[in-house]
Amino acid sequence: MGFVLDSIIKETMLEGPEAISADYNTNSFDMSGVEESHALQIDFSNAVGLDMNIYLGVSVDGNVFSRIDESLQNVTEAGTHIYDITQQGVNFIRVEFVINSGSCDIDKVQFTGKRRH
Repeated sequence: MGFVLDSIIKETMLEGPEAISADYNTNSFDMSGVEESHALQIDFSNAVGLDMNIYLGVSVDGNVFSRIDESLQNVTEAGTHIYDITQQGVNFIRVEFVINSGSCDIDKVQFTGKRRH
């Protein structure tokens, strides 16, 4: 008798570069078949005078999203940000970028988690 291997889910929610200088939302991802713990990685570059807030938006139906204010990450330079998420009770997630000033390129937004058995 062997062990059940976890299937890793990797979903690219945005494959850039995507130049942004105004508010922007990624496509949403249906995470209803994903275990409770998962992560999002956001890579961006070419920050020019950047002051940006990143939030997670969540939804039960995939149509109406609510911003999680506690997910706020303020960004002022290029780099990588990671959200390590546990105990979600929603089905859909997206990343919301709010540009206060400046611009940047979003290079990639990737979701990773384990498939629910």
